[in-house]
Amino acid sequence: MGADGADGADGANGVDGADGANGADGADGANGADGADGADGVDGADGIDGVDGADGADGADGVDGADGIDGVDGNDGIDGTNGVDGADGADGADGVDGADGIDGVDGNDGIDGTNGVDGADGADGADGADGADGADGADGADGADGADGSTITSYSTSNLPGGLPNGTIAFDEDIGQPIYFKNNAWYTLSNNEFHKDITVEIYIFGGQSNMGGHGQVSLLGDYNQEDGEGTLDEVQSNTIFSYTSYFNGLYQGKLTPGKTSDGSDKHSVEISFMDYMRYKRQPIQAGVKHYIDGSAIDSWDDGNDGWLNLVAAIDELKTYLENNGHPYTFKGFIWFQGESDGGRTAAEHKVKVQSLIDRVRDYVDTPELPVALIGVQLISTTGVNARDTTINEAYRQLESNFITYIQTDTYTDGNGNNMILGPGGNYIHWLTPALIPIGRNSAVEIYNILEGLNNWTPDNNSKIVSWFDTDDSDNKIVKSDNKITEWKNRKSLGDFEQSNVSFQPTFSVGDFTGLDLISRASIHFDTAATCMQVNDFFQASTNTDTIESCSFFFVFNMAGGNFLWQHGLFGGRTNIYVQMPTWDGGYATKMGTGWNNGDHFVSGLGGGNIPVNTTLICHWEIDGLNDEFTFRINGQIKHQTGINNFTNDFAPSSVVLGAMSNIGQNGSIVKVGDVLGVKGSINNDEREQIEGYLAYKYGITLTGHTYENTYPIA
Repeated sequence: MGADGADGADGANGVDGADGANGADGADGANGADGADGADGVDGADGIDGVDGADGADGADGVDGADGIDGVDGNDGIDGTNGVDGADGADGADGVDGADGIDGVDGNDGIDGTNGVDGADGADGADGADGADGADGADGADGADGADGSTITSYSTSNLPGGLPNGTIAFDEDIGQPIYFKNNAWYTLSNNEFHKDITVEIYIFGGQSNMGGHGQVSLLGDYNQEDGEGTLDEVQSNTIFSYTSYFNGLYQGKLTPGKTSDGSDKHSVEISFMDYMRYKRQPIQAGVKHYIDGSAIDSWDDGNDGWLNLVAAIDELKTYLENNGHPYTFKGFIWFQGESDGGRTAAEHKVKVQSLIDRVRDYVDTPELPVALIGVQLISTTGVNARDTTINEAYRQLESNFITYIQTDTYTDGNGNNMILGPGGNYIHWLTPALIPIGRNSAVEIYNILEGLNNWTPDNNSKIVSWFDTDDSDNKIVKSDNKITEWKNRKSLGDFEQSNVSFQPTFSVGDFTGLDLISRASIHFDTAATCMQVNDFFQASTNTDTIESCSFFFVFNMAGGNFLWQHGLFGGRTNIYVQMPTWDGGYATKMGTGWNNGDHFVSGLGGGNIPVNTTLICHWEIDGLNDEFTFRINGQIKHQTGINNFTNDFAPSSVVLGAMSNIGQNGSIVKVGDVLGVKGSINNDEREQIEGYLAYKYGITLTGHTYENTYPIA
């Protein structure tokens, strides 16, 4: 057998295993600590102490200033650096040795195998985690303390003072808000809204012994104050009173019962008068009284003691108010005198009293100062005193817009018990049960004058069944883009209407200015086609509710055109019309039974011209009782005539303003103010009241008229 073959050469080394993956990166380093907080801010300086309060009282402590703003937090600490990358992973292990070759025939040694390929590098290790955040920086220093607030004084609303520098701040306890003072008034600090006027309102009291007073202070506790919160024997802390008499010196201060007349146990009308005004008027009130027992009206003539001492008392009060920082205004004059007068007629005494009123008004520079004339008593031991009747009649004749007469005969019981000094007395001097209502009634009348409540309006006459005015404050005028679709009646349900936009008049602000200098709007029929119509103007259902007489009033200012209005009437025979054509500038009226039959009761009344751009009052009246038609301009008759064959008991139909018909036929360019319809007849006094009301409201002077430059009173 042949010899064994040589061993085969060793097999080549196996390929090296791939390098192990790199180790994960080390975790990031922790964040650095936050920076320290900023140092606290420096404390603010203390505020300036408030000034002492008025009248020596220490001012209340000022409100502490607000804390300073906290210091800004320190910046966050810098983040820590990233951790070092992890080391490369270890090399992979050597590959497994190759298996022994198969024994074969011994031959030449085999060739050594090549080295195995190195294993791939291991993957990089993951990044290390971020370092922890740095610590917070230290707090910043505290801000400086705010300055201390100025010292402010707290008041109730009723006790707010006046005469302070503009910008003075106070605190109103009643509303719980700070307020500030500006130009004699207080305003809320939060929204600048008006809060209270502190101008002092002054009332002047003058006369003889009844003005001095024989009422008993001890009885005032039986009478409640107007606000119901106390009785009249209490001090009126918000009322300043200044009193002098022929016998005593001056008292000034808060109105205090027992310090308004001679003797600590006496009072007159000032107690209830000032209490009512304090309650109703709100601003601080002041009264000044001077009287002379037993004085006749002559004592109060210019240059005599009564007058000289009265104006001296007024000056004393003015000085007192000025020294205490109170602005003032005069609001009324109350006169209680006449028992010592006689030997004159009512007309002669009227002249004397009017002279006194004029001098008082002139002295206090208030031309329309309201005046209350208190009547004298009418009871005596022998019955009604003719002297007193004369005095009271003079007062009654003096009544006007700003003068009121206070009747007093209703406060007696025939014997004077509890009202005036009765049996055993002199039947002249009023006692507390009368002085309290007399003073209050005087205050009510003065208040009504101040508020305009005594003025006559169309509401005072029930015969006025239609009333249209141009006051738009209560939505009586319905508009679309300032074009009027409806003008509502203040007295009834019949309204002027115009649905066609082409015929609608315009609401025009500021076209009229009254004698009171108040600006008023107009209903402006601004083209010859504009017009409005109302049905049932006199509140009478057609052919069912008939009337014998009626009147039509309206205010107008015309620029030109043909017809101001037309009014239809339905009578017993046929359709009656009344119209006011202008005939291109001339005014006229027509009244007839139809358009075409020529049967006119009144035809072509007219002539003259209507002044262009002049405000006028038109009035026509049908008097069915006397078969008479009257036409007036500004209270003056332009035409008056009998109506032949007039059929009474007609029922009014429609009224058209601005044109001859409600489709714009033959219209006028005209501005219209109030329009009134009267159902039934009116007397001259009623007519003049209406004319006076319209004239004053729209700035028309009625020459020779009862209300030439004044407002009618109710």
